Amino acid sequence: MRDYKFFILDAFARKAFQGNPAGVVIDQGRLSDQERLALAEELKMSETAFIERLDINDYRIRYFTPVEEVDLCGHASIASFYMLAQYDYIEGLENGVKEVLLRSKAGNLPIYLTYKNGALEEVTMTQSDPQDFGQVKDIGAMARALGLRQEDFYAPEDLPMEKISTGIRDLMVPLKSRQALADIQADMDALVDLSKKYDYYSVHAFCQEGGKIYQRNFCPILGIPEEAATGTSTGALLHYLNKHQGQKSFRAIQGLEMNRPSELVASYQGEPGKEKITVGGRACLVVEGVLHV
Repeated sequence: MRDYKFFILDAFARKAFQGNPAGVVIDQGRLSDQERLALAEELKMSETAFIERLDINDYRIRYFTPVEEVDLCGHASIASFYMLAQYDYIEGLENGVKEVLLRSKAGNLPIYLTYKNGALEEVTMTQSDPQDFGQVKDIGAMARALGLRQEDFYAPEDLPMEKISTGIRDLMVPLKSRQALADIQADMDALVDLSKKYDYYSVHAFCQEGGKIYQRNFCPILGIPEEAATGTSTGALLHYLNKHQGQKSFRAIQGLEMNRPSELVASYQGEPGKEKITVGGRACLVVEGVLHV
């Protein structure tokens, strides 16, 4: 029997029991994929991150849902590096920004840790370069799957439903109002059928109001009915809004309908022509313990 440290953190939250919980296990690459999948199912988090420390500023992470492995997970990455910094696996700063490297199946991505007066303020994750996979025009089927009216959706020529990936393929679903967003009553079986038919993982429904983004994310095909905060989907949404409206940054609110309010900040960073999408936020440690495997 081997022992492994594990943690549960609420990502994109300033206090416990808000945001999106993620499991984090330091396994140094020793667990088998079958064991990782079994542990992810046991912990019952939407995603559990398994960390291998390659160097003080260099980490390989693999991500497992209770159903299968995924290439990347935003909120589990934020949780992982928040834990690594808080427990001094990563040496901190008094003030400033420290860059470390995340090695994932979606690519090697810089992670930025912001410190103020010796305390970790925020973890910001660089997203994979966005990829466009085309529009989905079946508004009627999506309306039925979400329990909404077709009038709650924009016409495709205004704001289309569109498949985008910054690490995992998501369907952007723009809605006209916060009321429509709140009224969603998702038919999970219907959403799974649509995911298979149109080849994407999650439905990322959102609306724009008062200078903020309000969003909800449904991914039943991976065993996740709804998530309280989704980093990679938020990155994909920024690419979508930049493409259609020229938007360069936003603050997103998610999880309200789940009583787990989350706050995510998305922006383009870097020199013009070399800009990268980043998504950042805080995390809060809730549980720590030892797994006996």
